[in-house]
Amino acid sequence: MSEERFNCEQTRLQLRDGAPTMPTDRITVKDKAAADRAIYNARCEKWAGLMEEVSAEMKGQEYLPEYRRIGKRNVLKMAKTAFPEVRFSVSYVCGWMKGYCLKWKNGPTVEEVKEAGDFELFASWWDTTEMGYADIKQAQFTDFSDKFGGVGNGVKFKRVECEKDLNSNLSERHE
Repeated sequence: MSEERFNCEQTRLQLRDGAPTMPTDRITVKDKAAADRAIYNARCEKWAGLMEEVSAEMKGQEYLPEYRRIGKRNVLKMAKTAFPEVRFSVSYVCGWMKGYCLKWKNGPTVEEVKEAGDFELFASWWDTTEMGYADIKQAQFTDFSDKFGGVGNGVKFKRVECEKDLNSNLSERHE
């Protein structure tokens, strides 16, 4: 680990623990940005080896079908790595809320899938709409998203329970 990266990680841990990082007990914006970048790079490194890269001429062109196909395959790879026994499917959602929709039947909960994968890496922005007012929050870093087929609002999740699973859950509750 390089000295600069070590310092960023040390700063991040100190931020998390509430420990002072400077004699004045103040953290500069530059230090926080460097720590955030180091954390982001570590998250990207974890998954980059599995992903298929979009070609240079397609980068940033989410409207191209091939770009979205590569992105969908990469989302599937991340999900299958975390839960190889579950059958996932990915679709692309167009419009204002554009992004990928990851679906599966039974198996892990939405929270478990979110924790096991790092699907936020596929987002270049998030819709933070509250009370009918549209608001966009740009992602701080989009290197991964640009390189591996990420789109707008990233990945949404939908777990579908089939009848057999619902009936077994109901019978367990009534016993």
